[in-house]
Amino acid sequence: MFLGAALLGAVPALAQDGPPPGGPPPGGRGAYLRIEGEILKNLHPPLSEKQIDQIKAAREAMMKQNANVTDRATRMANGKAFRDKIMSVMSPAQAADFKKQMEAARAKMRAEHPDGPPGGPPPNQ
Repeated sequence: MFLGAALLGAVPALAQDGPPPGGPPPGGRGAYLRIEGEILKNLHPPLSEKQIDQIKAAREAMMKQNANVTDRATRMANGKAFRDKIMSVMSPAQAADFKKQMEAARAKMRAEHPDGPPGGPPPNQ
C-alpha cells in the first residue's frame, strides 16, 4: 500500500512511539499528538500526499512555536491552532472520521486514567 508507506515516511513524528525531540514528555501532554498521528494514519478515506505534507508542515511549525514555551495557555492555543489547521486540510468525510476516532480515543483514555492523564499535571500548575 503506497499511501500507507508514504504516510509513515512523510509523517514519522506524528505517530512515533516516543515523544518528539524537544517535545512534550510521554503521558498526558504528548499522548494526544501520538493518538492524532495514529488516527491520521488510519483515516477513511486516506490522506493524500499533499494533505500529509500540509499536516507535517503544520506540526513542525507548532513544535517550533512550542519549543521554549512553558506557559500552558500558550501551548494549548498553539495546539488548538494545529488541530484547526489539520481539520481544514481534511475533506469533510476525513474530518468526520477523525472526530469520531478522536472522541473514541479520548473516552478510552479517560476510562483508563480516571484521575487524569498519565505523566502528571503540566509543569506550571
